[in-house]
Amino acid sequence: RGTHLAARFGELTDFLLSCGIGPEAYDGAAQEIVKERPLVPHSPESPDCLRPYRPLHCVARGGELGHQPLPDYLPPGMLLAYRDPVLLETFPSTGGPSPSFQHEDPREVLKLLKVWDAKHLLTLRPGVLPDVRCVRVFGSFKSPGKFRQIGERRGANSLEARLDGVSHLLPQGFLLTRLHVPRFTHQLLGGSTDRKDFYTQCQVSRERAFSNAVKPAFVLGDFAGTTAHEDYVRWVHAESCLDCYQRFLPDGAPRGNVHLRSALLALTAPVHGCFNSLFQGDAAGVELATAAHAAFLEAARVLPSFEGGRLLARHTVHPSGPWSGVVIDDLFCISCEPTGLANPRACDSARVIDSAKSAYEKAGIRGSDDKDVFGASVLTVAGAECDSSPAAVKEGLVTIGSPLEKRLALSLVSLLTATRRCVSEELSSMVAGGWVSVLMFRRCAMAVAGSIFEQRVDQITGNSGSPLVCLGPSARQELVLLAVLAPLLASCVSVPYDRRLFASDASLKKGAYTYTRPDLRVVKALWLSSDSRGFYTKLDGPLRASLAALGISPPHLSEQSSPWSLSSPFLRRFVSSPAPAATSLPLGGPDSVHQAMDFDATLGYSGEGPLLPRGQTDTERQTRRAASALPSGRAVLPRMRSNRARLLGQFDTWLAERGSDLYEAGRPYGDYSETVNAIGALCPSVGRIGEATSAKREDLVLSEDVLGLHGYVLLSIKEPKTRCRVARHQAAKLEQSDLVSLVCLAFGDLKKEERLWPRTNQTLRARLDKLLDRLGVRPTGGQRRIDLGSFRPGGATHLLQVTEDSELVRRRGRWVSPKVMEIYLQEVSSRQFLPSQPPPVRASILEYAKAFPQVLSKAKQWTRQKVPPATWYSLFSSSS
Repeated sequence: RGTHLAARFGELTDFLLSCGIGPEAYDGAAQEIVKERPLVPHSPESPDCLRPYRPLHCVARGGELGHQPLPDYLPPGMLLAYRDPVLLETFPSTGGPSPSFQHEDPREVLKLLKVWDAKHLLTLRPGVLPDVRCVRVFGSFKSPGKFRQIGERRGANSLEARLDGVSHLLPQGFLLTRLHVPRFTHQLLGGSTDRKDFYTQCQVSRERAFSNAVKPAFVLGDFAGTTAHEDYVRWVHAESCLDCYQRFLPDGAPRGNVHLRSALLALTAPVHGCFNSLFQGDAAGVELATAAHAAFLEAARVLPSFEGGRLLARHTVHPSGPWSGVVIDDLFCISCEPTGLANPRACDSARVIDSAKSAYEKAGIRGSDDKDVFGASVLTVAGAECDSSPAAVKEGLVTIGSPLEKRLALSLVSLLTATRRCVSEELSSMVAGGWVSVLMFRRCAMAVAGSIFEQRVDQITGNSGSPLVCLGPSARQELVLLAVLAPLLASCVSVPYDRRLFASDASLKKGAYTYTRPDLRVVKALWLSSDSRGFYTKLDGPLRASLAALGISPPHLSEQSSPWSLSSPFLRRFVSSPAPAATSLPLGGPDSVHQAMDFDATLGYSGEGPLLPRGQTDTERQTRRAASALPSGRAVLPRMRSNRARLLGQFDTWLAERGSDLYEAGRPYGDYSETVNAIGALCPSVGRIGEATSAKREDLVLSEDVLGLHGYVLLSIKEPKTRCRVARHQAAKLEQSDLVSLVCLAFGDLKKEERLWPRTNQTLRARLDKLLDRLGVRPTGGQRRIDLGSFRPGGATHLLQVTEDSELVRRRGRWVSPKVMEIYLQEVSSRQFLPSQPPPVRASILEYAKAFPQVLSKAKQWTRQKVPPATWYSLFSSSS
């Protein structure tokens, strides 16, 4: 696969360079070429693996007809299809393409047929047949210098209905990610065995062999002296088959018995050579061979059911193993073994493979001993690489994933492809398909891929090449991310099970979940099947479920829910008594009064059911509070309410004296400021900036929200400080046009549930301090430093000086009385702060104020143009 990807990328690079488009070319140049939809040609100097179709003289001709008796192991539903494939011809045809025989060399075909005859793989049948019922044989690349025999049965397959076999249950490699091995103490050891020329070893009926007719047709004399000729003559002379074989005659052949035999036995009679076994390319043959292989191993007690450890698609995985699986002609087994095993051949997986080889040898089914694997800690089965090497076990990282070589090759090609602005449809499809197979071993990473699947294939790729298409920025970015994550796209099967089971709701807006901690056996069963569709498990047994349906589900036994008081002296004496239980049973119930209470019907899910005391302290507090009810609101005594002002004044005096003592003692200012901050956090009247930082978009009413009916901004205050003395629903109003535009620009696109300031108040204070430091604004002459609490009194002072309307200022500031308002007004101090700054600082502040309208205008422009705000700093810096 890696060679294929590298070759197709090389063809793309050569084609783009021939068009004058290099890696540094602009997007426009590539888009102009793509509009013409040219074909990226295939290179004639590609490796052998990219030229799979070879003439017949290259076909590997090893293997002989075996003695694997398919009928002995096939289920009844498949046995009839094996006996006579005409039962599958339930419709005229699918209308699919048929193989072409225009370039077939009759001499090469005849040589191949005689090779088949020498290996007892040739059967003759009368001809001449139409193309749709014939097979074309060719060689397909297997390894350097070796090509396997393939029978192109597209025409014959289109005449047969789909056989409901077992191929849909073949285990995929990603099923191994459900295995589990204890971390640091155990490892996975596996083995596999392969059957040599498996399809060729399968015996088939004469009717099945007749469906493998090869074209072109020959005359009977061409096969004189062959074993197939002698078998053909015996078949024609057989009286019992006279009526049967007439249906195999082509149209126009004589039908009389006497003339029929002479016509069929004439040396000039046309005949087709037929493959007397299963072709690689036979759709129904794959089902027959796989079903017979699995049934043979089951009969030999080598392959268990899925409840005993067999891996099957759409089935759960056994929690402890060993795990076995059959993939057509391959058998593999993996077992969990302790680390430091002296002899790997003594593991369970090796014993399973040895048992299978013994059964194969007894049945005469040949295998490839050089490919057998026993007790390997690193192996590849079903397309999955299992790394349980000593180094991996030591790190606690036993991984299952796509083979590392494949991931690295795919990563390299993806990085190179991401440097291009266009790509061929064939290369795009190969890269996307390769990543899908890799991501199946780490499905959470599927979230990375999205745009790479939008590159559709509009036409079949032929020898002429593949069309050129654009590769968008998002697709290129996804390829880079996948390439970087390639080494991590594997699942660690040594991670312990999470003992919690979660249950969540299906809400699209608000999410809630709960969890429980069942037995480890239940946890394993659910985790092994949780990623499969259609698997559901009830934690309740049948009895509890039936009672729950009637509304009388029994409670869990605990000290809080059991009416028998499990810690009572009565039960203690009853359990410890040596007398027989029958004589110790009381005539009635316990002496204690039955206390009815809600039982816990939540199966232990946290957050559900009655809330119980956590310990002795909670129990004592619950007893004291049993006789009283929780008052609503801020319930305080009248005497406390009347003395609150006096106590607050005394506290202010103490706080000031405390600060003086700390100052005279040489203590740092932080010791005093933290005390003030702690009190301010408990008392909302000290600072009001929290009303803005805790607000959400739904609390903000912009002019665009009311279709421009007003030009000001309103901010709803959910919990105002004075809500218990004046109006409970209050709002802040902003009328300055430039600030209104700024607020609309900053918060207009937020969702209604998003906060206006998504970070902490400390972050806001830190950013204000950095801004003041950048401007050089520092207090002088004992002045107070500007902080977030300075904006409210400073703004009130400014509004009073502009309007000279104290009542307006009081209502805007939402103060209860003018006396309270006068405490916050700064009067002259706010006017003296700016003149106290050095001249360069004052000039800098004035320049920034003058630039505000231009900066706001540019920000509006970039917002309309969808320029990301993260790039504004660079744009402002470059424009300056």
